[in-house]
Amino acid sequence: MTRWMRGLLGAVLLLFARPVLSRVAGRPATDGEVWLGRFLGARHLAEQIAVARGLQVGGVVRLLDRVHALSMVVLAAASPGSRRLAVAAAAAAAALDAAGTT
Repeated sequence: MTRWMRGLLGAVLLLFARPVLSRVAGRPATDGEVWLGRFLGARHLAEQIAVARGLQVGGVVRLLDRVHALSMVVLAAASPGSRRLAVAAAAAAAALDAAGTT
């Protein structure tokens, strides 16, 4: 299950960024949030493809997850309007890090 979690999350963000982000935020997602959500989705898909092809990227991927989680905690503290999205993104990044890259 966790093996494909990153790729599934990436595909959902790429294909359904606006409705997913709007639902999580409890308000309409901004164009910037949708763009960033799609970018993050593409990153997750690229990481999953690299791992599936046997590339040794685990350390880099986990570092990116940790930096992303930390940046979202900072955003949640600094921006009340983005708090729900930032906390959800931090939780997702922490879960992906804990699950590993395979």
